[in-house]
Amino acid sequence: MDGTMKAFSELEFLSRKKPFVVPNPILNLQQIISKTGEGNMGEMVSKERNKFKSNMARELSDVLFLIDAKKSKLRTFYA
Repeated sequence: MDGTMKAFSELEFLSRKKPFVVPNPILNLQQIISKTGEGNMGEMVSKERNKFKSNMARELSDVLFLIDAKKSKLRTFYA
């Protein structure tokens, strides 16, 4: 989780008006910057953000569950 949250912070730093980078980044900055040829960094940043969101959701799916679904299942079971 720490790596994913660090990546989200790094993406926020890249999407600012005056972007900056941090030492020892989680992101592959060469890949992001080299593909932005015409200054289209926003698209690459959002693509990376979506990648890390899906990774985080996959990692957390084992330990988290939807409370509403659990409560409605218990209501039908005990009602």
